[in-house]
Amino acid sequence: MRLIDADALNKYPIRRHRCDKKNANPHFINGIESVLEYANELPVVEERKHGHWRIEPYLLEKTGCCSICGEQIRMPHEIYKYCPNCGAIMDGEEK
Repeated sequence: MRLIDADALNKYPIRRHRCDKKNANPHFINGIESVLEYANELPVVEERKHGHWRIEPYLLEKTGCCSICGEQIRMPHEIYKYCPNCGAIMDGEEK
C-alpha cells in the first residue's frame, strides 16, 4: 500500500476552472475530476507502527514475538517484513 497526501492531490492543476477550456478535452477533465472526488471519499488510513522481532525461547527452539502486539511467529520470523497479526512494520532495532 502506498500512502499519498490527499491535500496535494486536490491541488492537482488540471481542474475545469484552472485550464484553457478551448483546448482542453472535456472527457479528460471530467475523468480527472471524478478521480479527485473519489479520492476525497476514501477512508483515512492510519500510519503503521514500527516494531521489531523479540527472540524468545519456545520449547526446544526459539520464536519471534512482535514488539507491538506480542504475536509469536514460530516459522523463520526473519522473512516477515510485517507482523501478520497487527500489521506493524518490522524494521526497528531491538533495544
